[in-house]
Amino acid sequence: MKYIPRLIESQLLRAARSFPALILTKPRRSGKTTLLRKLFPHAACHLLEDPDVVVRVRSDPHTFLDEIDRPVILDEIQNTPELLNYIRTRIDRFPRKTGQWLLTGSQEAPLMKGVTESKANSAYCVSSVVVHRSPKEPAGFRALRPGVRSSSLAALLTGLLQG
Repeated sequence: MKYIPRLIESQLLRAARSFPALILTKPRRSGKTTLLRKLFPHAACHLLEDPDVVVRVRSDPHTFLDEIDRPVILDEIQNTPELLNYIRTRIDRFPRKTGQWLLTGSQEAPLMKGVTESKANSAYCVSSVVVHRSPKEPAGFRALRPGVRSSSLAALLTGLLQG
């Protein structure tokens, strides 16, 4: 299948150079992982829907994160919310190490129902409705910045990542 360039590619690349974590939420099967893999080809990728991976995470999240290479794409983070505090701890230890945590989440996930206010500049969040468009259509995404309230998974994760 041919890759379809996305309008938010340059924004995501800039964000990864400025923030320790990047959180991308979209509907299921909309190309989140394909997009991040294209932009960050050297990043390890772990699907958090794989039952074996979920068992590893739940049995010992600390060791799971210690054993993965970074930068890393953690795909469908809403399936293992217990990782978030561990990720936040690692970000707090190395706040200037940017582009290490590339997280995706599905907008339909129950975890997204929370509303959390961002408190710091630890994560850059993009909640996207449209992954690609023609040049004449308006961009279908919004970047969430600290202090912005939202009912999306991105806002919830940002709050957890930022403390």
